[in-house]
Amino acid sequence: MSNNYKAVVFFDLDGTLLNETSTLDQEVIDAVQQLKKNNVLPVICTGRSDGEILDIIEQTGITSTITLNGHRITLEGKELYYHRMNKDDVNRFMETTQKNNHNVAFYTPTEIHITGVDRVARECFDIINAPIPDIQPNFYKTHDIPMMLIFTEQSEMDTTYRNEFPEFEFYRNGPKAMDIVARGQSKGNAIKILIDALNLNDITTYAFGDGTNDFSMFEAVDRPVAMGNAVDALKEQAFYITTKNIDHGIVNGLKHFNLI
Repeated sequence: MSNNYKAVVFFDLDGTLLNETSTLDQEVIDAVQQLKKNNVLPVICTGRSDGEILDIIEQTGITSTITLNGHRITLEGKELYYHRMNKDDVNRFMETTQKNNHNVAFYTPTEIHITGVDRVARECFDIINAPIPDIQPNFYKTHDIPMMLIFTEQSEMDTTYRNEFPEFEFYRNGPKAMDIVARGQSKGNAIKILIDALNLNDITTYAFGDGTNDFSMFEAVDRPVAMGNAVDALKEQAFYITTKNIDHGIVNGLKHFNLI
């Protein structure tokens, strides 16, 4: 991989690089291609798994990715970093969710499985225009788990889970679920690993995001860019606020910094 880049741009997907139907607009695909021609390295930086973004990789030609909220990094399709959750922590968490009758989804780079399906889980996957995963409630017992989702609507249970499981970090990125990652693992941590691996500490880094799991990403780059549809707290941390993801936000943001 060339390391003569003039900049690196990290892109969140849902609500950022993707439109309201969770697909790519042609102008976004064209913008990414122009970035590459301008010797700017584009990197996907998402909570999604690797298996969920194969079409996006194919359409954009972006082959360097941070997935599973920072638990996995690939450079030109080759794995650089992969962190799994502690099995004892996962087992204890599952005991608690079962008592509370909350369904959980297990994410690996290539598989997604769910403990069961209820209204909240259905509505969660409807929001991101994704199919409901295969039901395998005991998947965690036989596989390493890098990331989980718990399907709950926002309530005092958010605080209860956070207090009971300090070994995890919880990101509420929507009304129906929270992402769960190992403490210390994040998009920001993965960005630092990638930058060090490529020896790119002396070039300007940018990040485009909209959600609560993007705070660490914003802290790790020089120029954090919030989408017009981003949560207010993230906008407060932004160097620049572009337009909404459905209103040319990616293109306008890249043009603002003369990256395309």
